[in-house]
Amino acid sequence: MPPKRPRPDGEKLEDIFKNLSSDRSLLLMADISTLAEGIYAAELGFDLIATTLSGYTAYSRQLEEPDFELISELREKLPDGIPVVAEGRIWDPWHAVEALRAAPMPSSLVLLSPDLP
Repeated sequence: MPPKRPRPDGEKLEDIFKNLSSDRSLLLMADISTLAEGIYAAELGFDLIATTLSGYTAYSRQLEEPDFELISELREKLPDGIPVVAEGRIWDPWHAVEALRAAPMPSSLVLLSPDLP
């Protein structure tokens, strides 16, 4: 299922991915807001799937904290070997611990937060 979010200039995510993926020296990370977007990005072949946009699209869960449920869903549904990047609203160490708990395979989870002390 293609993402609902319109792209600048009407570009298609498939075309962007195809153009960039020809250079295998690049790692391609998909910023997603829902499980469906994450699965779609994995099917296209993205190297990493990031929860960056969860809560920032009108159709995703609107939460004050990180979307721990989305992190867990992605880890359960995505093929092994595709890291999930927990990004967005990780404000304190407790959030980082909860994100790790949400991932059944913590070794495949990457935490990004410039706000942690």
